[in-house]
Amino acid sequence: VLADVRLDSHREVTELLVRQIVRQSPELKPGQVRTSMRLSVDIGYAVVEMVCDDDTVDETEALKKTAALLEQNRRLALSGGP
Repeated sequence: VLADVRLDSHREVTELLVRQIVRQSPELKPGQVRTSMRLSVDIGYAVVEMVCDDDTVDETEALKKTAALLEQNRRLALSGGP
C-alpha cells in the first residue's frame, strides 16, 4: 500500500520534471528525458533514506555528491544524451 503511494508520487514528480525539461528544450521529446528524470527522483529518494537510516554515512558529503550527480544527469537529459 505504501509502495503504491511512493510510486505514484515518484511518477508525478517525474512528469513535472519532464515537462520542465521539455519546456526548456522544446526540441526534446518527453520520452527522451523521462527515464533520466525518473532515475533522478529515485536516486534522490534512495539517498534520503540512506542518510536517515544509516548514521555511519556523512550526510553532508552524501548530499553534495548526490547533487553533483543529479546535476550531471540533468545536463545529460538537456543534451538529449543517453
